[in-house]
Amino acid sequence: MTKSFDAMRQKSIGQKKQSTPSMTLTLGELLALDISPPVDLLGEWLHANTITMIHGPAGIGKSWFSLSIAMAIAGGGKFGSWQAPKPAKVIYVDGEMGEETLQRMAIQLRRVIKGLDKNDADDNLILMPPNFTDDAPNERFIDAMGAAEFYIEKVIESGAALIVFDNIRTLTLLEDENSAVAWRGMSDALKRLREHCAVVILHHDNKTNGYSGSSSALTVLNKQIQLKPLRFQESMEDCGASFEVRLHKCREQRVDTLDGVTLGLSSTLGWRIRNSRIETKILDQQKLVDMANTGNYKTQDELAEAFGVTRQTISSKFKAIKKEMKIDLVARLADIREGRFEKPEDELEYFDFSSASGS
Repeated sequence: MTKSFDAMRQKSIGQKKQSTPSMTLTLGELLALDISPPVDLLGEWLHANTITMIHGPAGIGKSWFSLSIAMAIAGGGKFGSWQAPKPAKVIYVDGEMGEETLQRMAIQLRRVIKGLDKNDADDNLILMPPNFTDDAPNERFIDAMGAAEFYIEKVIESGAALIVFDNIRTLTLLEDENSAVAWRGMSDALKRLREHCAVVILHHDNKTNGYSGSSSALTVLNKQIQLKPLRFQESMEDCGASFEVRLHKCREQRVDTLDGVTLGLSSTLGWRIRNSRIETKILDQQKLVDMANTGNYKTQDELAEAFGVTRQTISSKFKAIKKEMKIDLVARLADIREGRFEKPEDELEYFDFSSASGS
C-alpha cells in the first residue's frame, strides 16, 4: 500500500499529525514513499489502474484485439506473447456488435487463446451488449450524467480488474471529436474509473491515419496504441484480422514485446505473432558473431567501423550477446589479437557485410 504524503511527512519530521493534510512534499519525502510496483494484468504492458486507448481504421480488428485481451485476462490465458498472471474479472461494454456477433467471436477466441481456463473465462468475462441499458439508455454513454457512477458500481459489484469500452463513437455523446471541450466529460469519467480498475477504450483513426479527435483526448492516457494496416508484402497468410501494433504514448517503460509486433488471427491456428524489432535485434547479434568469427577484426573499434555504429553501441551489443547467446566477444577478440582463435564449428557461418550495416 502507498503511504499518504501527509503520513510520510509526519513520520519524517517527527511531528504530530496536523488537522489539515499537506498538499506538498519534498523530493526526499517522495523518494521515501513506500509505493508498490504496477500490478500486471497482461504481459508487462497492461497494468491495473491505467487508461489505454486502442485505435485504428474501421474493420482492422480492434474488437478482435480487445476481446482477446479481455478473454485472456478473464481465463488466465496467453494472447500473443502476453500472459495473464492469474484469472480476473473483466467487463466488456459493446456499443455496436450485438449478441450474435459477440457470441461468434467469443466461440472462436475461446477455442484458440492458449492456456485459457475456460471455466474461469466463462465466469469472469462479463459482457454488456448494446441493449443492456434499455431501461436507462443514457447510462451507456460514458460521458453522460451519472454514467461514471453507473460503471463504477458495476466494477465494484463484480470486482472487475478491467473494463473495456468498444467504442468511443457508440458509447459517448461526443458531437465534435475535434473539440477539446467536448472530451472533458469523458476524460473526467475515465479518470474516476481508473481509481477502481484498468480501462481500455477503442477508437477510430481519421483520414490521415492518426486517432480521430482533439489532442486533449490523450492527456489522461497511460498508453496510446495504434493498430496499423500491413502492406501487401507483409500480410500474414491464412489470417483475417491482421495488423502491426504501434505504441505511441507510454507513461511507463516501453515494452519491446508490444511495440512493432505484427499480429494475425487465423481461424484454424489462432493468433500468429511476429516481432520485427526482436527479429532485427537477434539478426544483428548473429551478424556480429559472424564478423568476429572471420578473424579479420581485432578490436571493438574495428568492428564498430565495419558495422557502421559507434564504439558505445558495439559495447552494448557485446553485453547483450554475452547475456543472451552466452558468447563472450571481448574474450574472442583478445584471442584473435593473440593468434589463438579457432572458429567454433557449431556457430553461424560468416555473413557478407560488404554492403550491409547494422544498428
